[in-house]
Amino acid sequence: MADSLKDRIWITAHVRMRSESKLRSLSRRLAFITVWYSTVLTCLTVYQLVAPNEVFRDVAAAAFAVAVLALSIFIPSLNLDQRADRFRECYLKLQRILETTTDDNSLKFAYFDILDAYPNHSTADHTDFIVSSYLNKQEVKYAGVAIPITVPMLASFWCRKVISIALTAVGGLAPGLLYFLL
Repeated sequence: MADSLKDRIWITAHVRMRSESKLRSLSRRLAFITVWYSTVLTCLTVYQLVAPNEVFRDVAAAAFAVAVLALSIFIPSLNLDQRADRFRECYLKLQRILETTTDDNSLKFAYFDILDAYPNHSTADHTDFIVSSYLNKQEVKYAGVAIPITVPMLASFWCRKVISIALTAVGGLAPGLLYFLL
């Protein structure tokens, strides 16, 4: 049981590392999008001062003003950095008990106490850790047996990657798209 419990703790710690990284990356991307929209709104507003009045610019400026307002209210409410900090605290404690606790019962109780004290990672984060380890040619084992990679795991991993890239691209290109649509 000791090896399987240690494997479980090790996997949980590494999945929490992945969760922290994902949250910090999302936080940076959303901050960049907000700054980008603010910059475009500022440029558009300055341009409106010197250019002749056109309806599309007024509509675009209003749309960006609403987007910047919504983003500046919505993003902080997600608490991404605080959630990432909680995952970091969790995996550091998990690593500490792996290094310091030798008794199986103590290890088990310490592990479950830590799990009770911190939020859980998503199933997607677990899948992403297993698949990315596989893609990096690193075998993840539980109780001495490699965790198998399935087609649904690969499909969900790549779908999340494609959706993330697409949403970031659309978010970044939205000012240009709005300009051409109006």
